[in-house]
Amino acid sequence: MLEKTTILFPSGEEAEMLAGVRGEKKACKKLLEMGPKLVVLKKGKEGCQIFSSGIVDGINVSGFSVKEIDPTGAGDSFGGAFIVGYLAGWDLKRIGQFANAVGALKVKFFGPMPNTSYKEVIELIEG
Repeated sequence: MLEKTTILFPSGEEAEMLAGVRGEKKACKKLLEMGPKLVVLKKGKEGCQIFSSGIVDGINVSGFSVKEIDPTGAGDSFGGAFIVGYLAGWDLKRIGQFANAVGALKVKFFGPMPNTSYKEVIELIEG
């Protein structure tokens, strides 16, 4: 299945389990060898790390500090936002920032489906 995957969004634990090795970075690099074009390591409030075959150590993208109310749906919001940026052709750092901001804004509200605007996301990114 991984050979048919374009973008994989594992947590550190999931990456290690899927790759069969210890260490998040090592696991993500091994997962790349198994087929995905990108491996995006989700690190919660710490942000994400994006791995691609052309990037030696991955791209670290910092998260955003917000008051967490409910994390339900944050990972899905992150993944959806990442795919939006990817399909729009943005560079990987910008995609990571956008996805991190969408995930951060999601946790500020209760429930899985907040009504966050693009403007709010950009305002968080630009600080």
